[in-house]
Formats: sequence, structure tokens, C-alpha cells
Amino acid sequence: MTKRRKGPKQKDQPNLPQSPKQGYGEKLDGSHQVKQDNHSRQNQHSSHDL
Repeated sequence: MTKRRKGPKQKDQPNLPQSPKQGYGEKLDGSHQVKQDNHSRQNQHSSHDL
């Protein structure tokens, strides 16, 4: 049986603010998620946007 992905309200590690100045849902500068978003293939290869 495959493990089901958890929905946005049931994540193991939710994206909570990590500092008082960080808005909810905003990513910290230099975080792993920011680096992934900046270098993701979807940003570079728009032919996959179908």
C-alpha cells in the first residue's frame, strides 16, 4: 500500500514563520525552498507548462 500524501493542513513540517519579521507563507532568504524555486526546471523550460 502506498503512503498517501498529506494535505496542506496535515503536513509533517508545515511552512510556519521562522522569525517574527517573516510573513506567513513567505520564504526566508537563502532557504532551501527559495533556492529550489529559483532553480526549478519549470522556470527555465516553459514548454512544460501545458
